[in-house]
Amino acid sequence: MLISDAANPTDGNGLRLETLIAGEQVLVTTDGGTFELGALPDGAFENLLVVSVGTTARKMESRLRQLGRPLNSVGVVPVSPSTDDYTGPLWCEENVYPSDLTGVSIAFSRAYRHLREGRGWVVFDNLSVLLMYSRPERLHRLVDSFVRQCRSKGLRGVYVVDERSVEPSTVERFEQVVDRTLPARRD
Repeated sequence: MLISDAANPTDGNGLRLETLIAGEQVLVTTDGGTFELGALPDGAFENLLVVSVGTTARKMESRLRQLGRPLNSVGVVPVSPSTDDYTGPLWCEENVYPSDLTGVSIAFSRAYRHLREGRGWVVFDNLSVLLMYSRPERLHRLVDSFVRQCRSKGLRGVYVVDERSVEPSTVERFEQVVDRTLPARRD
């Protein structure tokens, strides 16, 4: 498991997401672990959008409840082959299939409107899985588009990739569009 202690969002290797400034975009590289929302600082949950790959809105709500986080200030774009007719307190876009990057982009653009300039956070929790469904160039263009949109609105962006499951050149391409890379390792 990757970082899970919300009170101390670091994993011992220097991953400190609370240091992000408005508009900063970071690539978090993992070594096979999963990104835990508890790694985010408390303030992120005041206005957060999670593009969640493989997690339905219902599961996202459950994860947030387990962390004791507010629900009505968090949105989710569920990217999953599983559908979920969600009607809970999260602001939520309809489920998008992982192979539909155009659909992911459209859902993101709709949800993006809920984020407050200079205060909001965006987490794209698993780029690696999307690479199983699309060419790296297409996903790179999508991430580049998200990064530009987030920067223009002063949003903090966190993009997560498992560096063990993708080619080093793919990680390098993602690194070219973000401000810095933060390695996160399993405990």
